[in-house]
Order: sequence, then C-alpha cells, then structure tokens
Amino acid sequence: MQVVQQLAEQGESILSVLMGACAQPREYQHFPADDARGKGYRYFYHGHADMPRHWGEHGHFHLFAEPDPGRLTHLVGLSVDARGMPVRAFTTNRWVTDEQWAPADQVLARLRQFDTRASQASPLVSRWLQCAVILFWPRLRRIIAARDTRLAAMAAGGSRPNLLEDRRMHVLTATRLSLADEVLDLDAQAA
Repeated sequence: MQVVQQLAEQGESILSVLMGACAQPREYQHFPADDARGKGYRYFYHGHADMPRHWGEHGHFHLFAEPDPGRLTHLVGLSVDARGMPVRAFTTNRWVTDEQWAPADQVLARLRQFDTRASQASPLVSRWLQCAVILFWPRLRRIIAARDTRLAAMAAGGSRPNLLEDRRMHVLTATRLSLADEVLDLDAQAA
C-alpha cells in the first residue's frame, strides 16, 4: 500500500496520524472523536479490553454505511496491530453496533463504494481504509457472506430465537489479514 510507505517515510503510522499524541487512549474512545464522515459513510477507530489479543490487535476500525441520517449499517471491522498494520477483519452481530441490519449482498455493495474522502478527518487515514478494502476485498467478501450463512444455519435449528440480539454472539465471522501476504499473492499473480 502506497499510503503505508508514505507514512513510514514520514516516521508515522496510520495510528500516529489518527491518534496524534494520545499515548494512552481510554477504552472505547473514538478516533476521530466525532467519527469521520463523508458521502453516506463513516468510520471510527477504538480499542477495548476484551479484544482478542492472540491476533496482536491494538484496536480496530469500524466502517459503516449511513443510508439514512443517523441510521448506520456496519460494513466490516478492520483490526490493526500497534504498528498500524492490518491483522484481522471481522463482522459483528447487530446489537454490537446497534445497526440497521442489511443482508450480505447489500453490505458488499455498500462496502465496494466505501468513501470518506469528504471527511474532515485525515485524508491519509481515509485513503488507507479505501486501499485496505480494495486489497483485502476477496477476504472481506468471504467473511461477509459467511456471516449470513452462519446466521441462517443457526436459525434453522430454531433453538436460538432472535439471533441478532443474542448477547453471547459478538463477532460472527473473522479472518486473519496480512499486508505482506497480500502483496506476495499479488506479485505471484502478476508473474
């Protein structure tokens, strides 16, 4: 990703740009504070104590579509390590983000158009997120489709009514992300 290289040359990372001098963020503190918004989309970054540390996660971005003012549809979560490198993508249950639920095909269509360039937040962060969506698109597409498949299979059993509000289910699907692996895959495909 060109953005990562540009940031590294400046001695920065996606997190230093986003969080500034905030060395010890509070749990669930949003970066930017009022979310980044643009063209019917928004995002924020945060961290919390119950994150899966085995992924090396420092925190994660939540990407949303905002089809109607104040009504959000969660598109995907993107976790990064302390250096700001992608480590995981995930989908959440409806109650986690209090979202307007949408089926996978609609989520994918909106994610394909994700754009926060009009945001007052850092243009580099917005560009980084757009590049991440493009680079990891095959993996994101799989976990978003798998989210609906998993819920349908669970609903078919009938033993867990109202799955979207089930507090025992936070993350529905997840996949490991590696910028280095994706670049190697792209190089192999180009050869």
